[in-house]
Amino acid sequence: MSSSSGTSSSSGTSSSSGTSSSSGTSSSSSGATGCAAAGETCVPPAPQGWTYVNFDPESATSGCSNGYDNPTPLEQTPTAGNQCTCTCGNPQKNPCTQGMENVMYGFLASPGACNGLGVDTIALTITGDCDNIGHKIGKSPGNNIFQTGEIAALPPVQVPCDAPVPQPPTLTATPGRACAPNALGDGCTGGGTCLPTVNVGLQCIQLAGNNNGQCPAEFDHTRYIVYAPADVVDNRTCAACTCNTTATTCTMPTFTTYAANGGNDCPGNGNAVTVDGNCDNLPNGSDNSNDDHFIYDAMATTTCIPAQTMVPVQNMVQLPTATTICCQ
Repeated sequence: MSSSSGTSSSSGTSSSSGTSSSSGTSSSSSGATGCAAAGETCVPPAPQGWTYVNFDPESATSGCSNGYDNPTPLEQTPTAGNQCTCTCGNPQKNPCTQGMENVMYGFLASPGACNGLGVDTIALTITGDCDNIGHKIGKSPGNNIFQTGEIAALPPVQVPCDAPVPQPPTLTATPGRACAPNALGDGCTGGGTCLPTVNVGLQCIQLAGNNNGQCPAEFDHTRYIVYAPADVVDNRTCAACTCNTTATTCTMPTFTTYAANGGNDCPGNGNAVTVDGNCDNLPNGSDNSNDDHFIYDAMATTTCIPAQTMVPVQNMVQLPTATTICCQ
């Protein structure tokens, strides 16, 4: 009887984790084997503060693995060059109509016509606009209307060109996405958790901050430092560019005087002088005696080039708080 009490003790054995042991077996069967039976995977425990995620480091648009949801876009550290490329627009002035030149007037009866007695030489400051002579051309000392004129073409000069503000190089970052498990399964071997088996991306854990670049031992296969793209603030600008003309050719120069009558515009057809450096007859009927303004014009064939092809990027990209993702 007593020995049947021993049997009872065998019931002790039963209580000695017979059931408990079988519960242990159940717990171990809810280990890797139990997880697998449920179509899940036994994942090592996530340290305090860390949470389980299914992370795809190569696509922000891939769907979550089965059993995961709430996809969150994340990207790895954005990068970009530190130089901006300069481009040029159009010349700000005509490089063929800037400078100083003399025009000489004479009349046919004068010796040398354009450089003898009774000739008027006028110094001009040329800007390509309706420029002021400073006085009326008037007539010769003998009260004759000038009948000849001489002016040479201006050489080209370098002028500034429009220089659009360049844009910083495009930020590039590898996009990714993290999905949270819909629910945590039973416990499994080693204090782990049964989680839905990942079929897209990686099985990982995440923590706010960079964790000093460290990953827990069970998840130290690959580490990612990621950011929420919407929270990345791009404060970068570019230094200013400068551009100038080069290799300019000037053709078809013209010089015409006008009677502005005290104003600053050049009305009507005006009175032209051929621009060839020779003493030329003025057109019949020309009377420039009341003219006090002029326009010097020419056609420029030129190229605008930047003084420097690249300028530095200024300011920085402001990154939000990082997230560390560590994967098996």
